[in-house]
Amino acid sequence: MGYSYGDGYRLCVGDTDVARGRITWSLKVFVIAYAIFDDILAVLIIATFYTEALNWLALIAAAGVLLCVVGLNLAGVRWIPAYALLGIVLWWLMFISGVHATVAGILLALLIPTRARINAGKFLAEGHAFLDEFEHGGRPGLGLHMNDQQVAAVQALEVSCEQIQTPSQRLEHSLYYPVSFVIVPLFVLANAGLDLRVGLHPAELLSTVTLGVMLGLVVGKQLGIMLFSWLMVKVGWAALPEQANWRHIYGVSWLGGIGFTMSLFIADLAFEGQNPLLLTEAKMGILLAALVSGGGGYLFLRLMNREREASSERVVSEVPRR
Repeated sequence: MGYSYGDGYRLCVGDTDVARGRITWSLKVFVIAYAIFDDILAVLIIATFYTEALNWLALIAAAGVLLCVVGLNLAGVRWIPAYALLGIVLWWLMFISGVHATVAGILLALLIPTRARINAGKFLAEGHAFLDEFEHGGRPGLGLHMNDQQVAAVQALEVSCEQIQTPSQRLEHSLYYPVSFVIVPLFVLANAGLDLRVGLHPAELLSTVTLGVMLGLVVGKQLGIMLFSWLMVKVGWAALPEQANWRHIYGVSWLGGIGFTMSLFIADLAFEGQNPLLLTEAKMGILLAALVSGGGGYLFLRLMNREREASSERVVSEVPRR
C-alpha cells in the first residue's frame, strides 16, 4: 500500500496484494480514506479538548492567513513555496494561539489546489503532438545537444506535465519519502518509548489503562468503522467498494487499530503532568493494539483469500471437460 500518513496500515494491505488480486484497489482506497478521516478526527479532538487558553488576537491573525490561502487558491496560484510560506506563518500563529498547531496542517492541506488545469484527454493530445514535433525536429547535434525545435517541444511538454499535476499531488509526491522514512520513524521513536524507570511489571499489562486503551483501539475501531459504514450504505450516502462485501469491510476494520501515531500523541497530552506510570501503561496498550489489530486483520483477509481461491479451484474442477 502506498499510503504513509503516519500509521502502519501498509503492513497489512500492500501493492503486491492488490497486484495479485488478494485486495481490490477500491478496498485499498477505502482503507486510505478512513485512515485520513481518523487522523482528521484525532486532530479535531486535540483542538477541542486539549486547548487550555486562547489567544484571540493570534486566532484572528490565523484566520487572516487562511483567507490569504483561499485567495491564492481562487486566483489560480499553483506555486507551492507560496503556500509553504503561509503554512509556516499559520503554524506559528496556531501555536501561540493555544489551539494545537497540528490543526494548521489540516487546514492548509484542505486549501491547497487539487484541480488540474488540463484534463487527461488534452494532456495526451498535447503530449503526442510535442513528441512528434521532437521526433520530426531531426537528430540532436554534436554533443547530443538538441536543436531549437526540439528544445521548444521539450519545454512545451514540461508545461503540459505541470498543468496535469495538481499542487496537492506534487506536494504529496515530494513529501512521501521524507515523511515515510524520516518524520514518521522519528515521531514513533520519540513518542513510543516505554519508560522502564517507572517500575513497569508484567502485571501492568492487565491494568485498567492498558486494557482500556487496547480494547478501545481493537474493538472500538472495528465497531466504529463497521457501524458507520453500514449506516452510510443504509441511508444511500455511500456504496460498498467495488468487488467487496461486508466481510472485506470487517477485515479491513481490524486495521483501524494500527493507527498508533495520533494515539501516542493524544496519550502524551492526556497524561501530561500525571503519574508517569499511567502514560507508560497507555503506550503499552497502544503498541499491543497495533500488534493485535495488524495481525488479526492480516490473518482474516488471508483466510478470506484462501477460501476464495479454494472456491475458484472447485468451480474450475467441476467444469466438464470435452
